[in-house]
Amino acid sequence: MTNEQLAIACVATYCRPLGLSGLLKSLAMAQIPPGWRFHVVVVDNDVEGSAQQTLDVLGDLGIDITSAVEPRQGIPFARNRTVELAMSLGADLLVFVDDDEWVDKRWLLEFAEALHTYEAPVVMGHVLAEFEQPPPSWATETKAFQRRSRPAGTTLDFAITANVLVRSCILDGDTRPFDESLRFSGGEDLELFQRLTRAGHKIVFAPEALTHELIPASRVTKSWVLKRQFRRGTNRSVVLRKHNFRPKQVVKRVVAGIVAIGQGCLIWLSGIVTGETVRLRGGMRVAYGLGLVVGLAGRQFDEYRATHGQ
Repeated sequence: MTNEQLAIACVATYCRPLGLSGLLKSLAMAQIPPGWRFHVVVVDNDVEGSAQQTLDVLGDLGIDITSAVEPRQGIPFARNRTVELAMSLGADLLVFVDDDEWVDKRWLLEFAEALHTYEAPVVMGHVLAEFEQPPPSWATETKAFQRRSRPAGTTLDFAITANVLVRSCILDGDTRPFDESLRFSGGEDLELFQRLTRAGHKIVFAPEALTHELIPASRVTKSWVLKRQFRRGTNRSVVLRKHNFRPKQVVKRVVAGIVAIGQGCLIWLSGIVTGETVRLRGGMRVAYGLGLVVGLAGRQFDEYRATHGQ
């Protein structure tokens, strides 16, 4: 018998051989906390199984890797398959990370420290944006690509699968926890963690559990940024429809959307004098507000039909 905890990194991938290679190399270098065993599950969402080439080229990295193909297209299908595999291997801890990221050496150590310190079953780490090419000034000035950090131990009402650890026991045996109706729109992670928080499970932030996200040049456009903000808004309201679709909450969400649109318009107008960065900030706020309102009607924006990066 062993008291070791089995932590399994759940990696869903689709046609990103360079990204997957970089991620797996970084996972092989991650320091394993005392009392933990570490395993990696890779699920390829390409029906052709192209990720196997990457695994073959990498060879033995010194970590245990289990791979499978999920032929049904869509992020929630692939993520659910990673959970199924991880649970079948006896995972105590599920650690989600994306195939366009790489992890710091102390990544798992920081997660372990947060688990011990805050006794929360869900811990979200910080994701740092790293640009493939030197970005234009507006990209850094608006912070459109940089995810917000928070003090260690901050309680959150959401989490994202770009960098999060979950105690498998809180899934209550559900091996397909991600909503498969959100096939290409994203937001399946937002929906899952909303359910978990509503069930009373605490989420805390661990800023030193770091991953790095590569931002490909194809994403560094103003149109992509505006579409991303619109999708953020629609996803929030689509999740509201699923869990708290009461008249009072709908009215509050409509008001929030209108306020965001109004604020964005004022910011955009001020940008006529102050420059393109301020105008873009205003446009981002408008797009987010529109998404909040449109999402109430069940509208989804299928951002993930296209693949960015390699």
